[in-house]
Amino acid sequence: DQDLGFAMLTATATHHAKSFTSQQDYSGLAPAFAPVAFLEPGTSKGDTFEARLASPAGRRFDYLIGVFHDSTDESVTDQLVAPSAAAALGSATLIDANVGIRGRESAAFGEATYRFSDAFKATVGGRLFRTELTTVTRQSGPLTGGASVTSSGSKETGFSPKASLTWQPDDDVLVYGLVSKGFRFGGPNIATDPTFAIPRQFDSDSLINYELGARTNWLDRRLQLDGTLFLVDWDNIQVSQRSPGGFIYTGNAGKARNAGFEGSATFRATPALTFQGGVTYLDATLRRDFESGSGLVPSGARLPGASRWKVSDSVIYNWS
Repeated sequence: DQDLGFAMLTATATHHAKSFTSQQDYSGLAPAFAPVAFLEPGTSKGDTFEARLASPAGRRFDYLIGVFHDSTDESVTDQLVAPSAAAALGSATLIDANVGIRGRESAAFGEATYRFSDAFKATVGGRLFRTELTTVTRQSGPLTGGASVTSSGSKETGFSPKASLTWQPDDDVLVYGLVSKGFRFGGPNIATDPTFAIPRQFDSDSLINYELGARTNWLDRRLQLDGTLFLVDWDNIQVSQRSPGGFIYTGNAGKARNAGFEGSATFRATPALTFQGGVTYLDATLRRDFESGSGLVPSGARLPGASRWKVSDSVIYNWS
């Protein structure tokens, strides 16, 4: 961090490294050779850099600008192992696949806020990005049809904008509107199913989010009420799929729309006792037919894991 007077400069450099492993029972894929195990160990390492300039807060015009770069390499091994298959097939490893993945992302981003008055301000910003992904898969084993090397890759350039308006007439009322866009990296599918053509790669997905919300305080700030209406248009959704052989992979499922309401209430009955409650209504549906690994999912189907209602309540007592 460096205070330059007209702005604060912040620069970061991060190295990240991790290892992981999983083991699953896949005896149903080849019952004659049971037990069959699917092993997936891997490692990942990379470097992330960012630098940003932020103007002093609280002025009529605030700004933030920055640049970002990430470089990550990952190596994952997929093995389908059945000890009893060695005598019949000459190897206990039915599938042996190593996948090397290299991901790069570079971006420039910025945001500016202008205060028209003490109560009203507008913010606009965006992120210009470029991503690059390359994958090389080397596989062998009795169930792969022979040793092979395949490669794939993708490059994307895009812009994620953001805009908001905020009205705050006093310390007890804040009303805002927000429009923003975001995306997620695509990637490779590691699994190999000898009975099904799993896509080698899945694409990035993106969404546009619309919000209109308010935060209010009542009863000398003992009661806080918040509410938000939202609409999310989601394109090229990344969805986990299961192939007929039981292998997990990621596919892209067209379009979806999430619409709903979130509300919460906090009541401080005494300095020590607080009641909290929240409710969310969500209408999340697929907007285009999707051919999954297990069959057709029609337009209008509810998104998996998307509960229509969610309610939470809590009571907090604080002994001083």
